[in-house]
Amino acid sequence: MTYFDKTREFVIDSFEKAGKSENIKHLERTAYWLKQLKPDADEAMLIAAISHDIERALRDSDKK
Repeated sequence: MTYFDKTREFVIDSFEKAGKSENIKHLERTAYWLKQLKPDADEAMLIAAISHDIERALRDSDKK
């Protein structure tokens, strides 16, 4: 399992536990489009793409 796979699992699990599963599609699409626009994107870039909004899962929804 790659670091990207582990990060993806963590991100999905975090959003599901927070009851915010609707955000998962956005993060997966970001990684998808990164691959489309930059096929040679390295694993670090893919990790950044899939996890770029992780704070949304970890903060209270009433705080900004």
